[in-house]
Amino acid sequence: PTRRSSDLILRAPCPGRPDNLGVNYPGDPQNLVLMGHSAGGHLVLASGLIPAGTFPSTCDHTNQNYAIQSIIALSPPSDLRTLYAKSAGGAQVDIRNLLGCIPGTRDCDAIADAASPTSYLAVGQPHVMAFSGQLDAGVPPENVQEIQLGYEALGVSSVWIVEPGESHDLDAFYIVPCSADPDGAEPTPCGSAGGVFNSALPYIMSYGATKR
Repeated sequence: PTRRSSDLILRAPCPGRPDNLGVNYPGDPQNLVLMGHSAGGHLVLASGLIPAGTFPSTCDHTNQNYAIQSIIALSPPSDLRTLYAKSAGGAQVDIRNLLGCIPGTRDCDAIADAASPTSYLAVGQPHVMAFSGQLDAGVPPENVQEIQLGYEALGVSSVWIVEPGESHDLDAFYIVPCSADPDGAEPTPCGSAGGVFNSALPYIMSYGATKR
């Protein structure tokens, strides 16, 4: 989201262009899994959970050209008002820049809530899998856990995994490259550095076609 005047304008990426789905890129546009880390985690949650029409550029979930089935969010800021109150330094600066105001001041709490994925949890949404680093000081695990607790209160399943010893970077998620292709292609992966990536792959396979 970005802030413009007194309106919060959501600029989340929406996979709604049919020329970009199943044509220019391989895959099934009716079976999409969104994945993002940190601010990207916030954006994929916003893309998949915030109802169409909430903001001028909110994703249109009635669009028949695509269907978001599940979301994988790593260290995602989930409740911005609570996160601001419990964070310091760079995290607070990022939240102020995102909202264009200071949480706790006039009208800003409502703006923070409007930009928080936890404000939109409901039955019938894409399935959510969230990861936290146990040592994450930027987005503490309890902030991400609010997603799971919110869905639990609705009787809806979700997945929340805390990786022991990991920080906000969640280094265990990423594949370690072995060598770069001489023709400039993608590096050849050695394999997963830890459990997060191994947890996400079976999730993609098992929940990719499951919408609640």
